[in-house]
Amino acid sequence: MVEKTLHEAWTKSKPNVGHLRAFGSMCFRHIPEQLRKKLDDRSEVMVLIGYHSTGAYKLYSPNKDKLVISREVLVDESKGRDWSRSSVRQESDTVTTVFEEDEQNEASTSQNEKDDASTSQNEEPPVQNERRSIRTRTESTRLAGYERFPDQAIDADGDLIEEAMMMAEAEPIDLNEAMSNSNWCEAMKEELRGIEKNKTWELVERTNKKSIDVKWI
Repeated sequence: MVEKTLHEAWTKSKPNVGHLRAFGSMCFRHIPEQLRKKLDDRSEVMVLIGYHSTGAYKLYSPNKDKLVISREVLVDESKGRDWSRSSVRQESDTVTTVFEEDEQNEASTSQNEKDDASTSQNEEPPVQNERRSIRTRTESTRLAGYERFPDQAIDADGDLIEEAMMMAEAEPIDLNEAMSNSNWCEAMKEELRGIEKNKTWELVERTNKKSIDVKWI
């Protein structure tokens, strides 16, 4: 078989390897809300060591010395752990494997135990395990899927309107200036014809009372 895997030769189809990442890459596992407090870190630095049969990632926590099976993982293949700076375990060689679902159930069980302990005065309150993780800052995803435009593009219509207003002729300040422009003369004649046609005003003799002034009169 040339350039074929056993899976492809047997099933006649290429397997999906889009989820595969470099072994030993640094990972950031999302910590579920049930397992953290308001000010605790939302992610934990771990190392990718394999894949679970369910499609999740197998992760190793050097700080807590345990394996975690999780799907909510951000993998950074450009970085790996510096094992030369890691401390050597001397107490035990046993590594604990924790499934994400079991860890969440364990958190709810611990909460129930705390409630039961509060009703008894003889029992000591449970000690909460210290959480050690590195805070990571990621770009907000609230705007994911939205097309972003610069401010110049948003104000494009406003700029065109402003430019048109600047290019337009200014309104005459008096009748003499209006009469010196043929366009304004024609506009005034057209307005007068419309007033006469629609009988908007009625001509009467001027009374002794003060008339109401209008522009240019």
